[in-house]
Amino acid sequence: MPVTRLAVRMGRRTRVAATGAAVFALAFLGFILLGTARPGSTAVLLVVLVGTTVLYTGGELLHSPAASTLAIAAAPEDARGRYLAAYQLSWSLAATIAPALFTALLVVDGRLPWLFLTGSVLAGAALIIRLERRLPAAALNTSEAPTVNQNRPGVPVEPSGTEPGHLRPAQVPVTAAA
Repeated sequence: MPVTRLAVRMGRRTRVAATGAAVFALAFLGFILLGTARPGSTAVLLVVLVGTTVLYTGGELLHSPAASTLAIAAAPEDARGRYLAAYQLSWSLAATIAPALFTALLVVDGRLPWLFLTGSVLAGAALIIRLERRLPAAALNTSEAPTVNQNRPGVPVEPSGTEPGHLRPAQVPVTAAA
């Protein structure tokens, strides 16, 4: 898939998520342009609307997998549930606040919600790049998927070396009880 190849080439999940956010911003600016220019032709309107929606979808394809995988990979094993709960809460909070906020902005000007979204995603992209150096190095690499040992929680998994992508529990030294 071309988007996956691009993400792997970029190398860092933070950069992929920030790029996806920048693509979102371009799509939001496209919606502002539609509200400002108001093309007279229905055909032009549809082409620009579909093009802007495709651009938004590209941002989603870049941002969402990178951001959710980063949330998983950055979390310490013993706190992963709390990290993912906080991550999901951020999305739920946004979905709760957005209708009232966007209605208030829409009453003033139909382009303001898009302008607010543009500023928000660009601020988020800058923030994730700034936080990059504070995140665990293993969480940043797009070529490594975070792994969880379903059979023995808390025990890391490592490649078995027998088949590509096959994982087995890491060898844990056994100490003799005294």
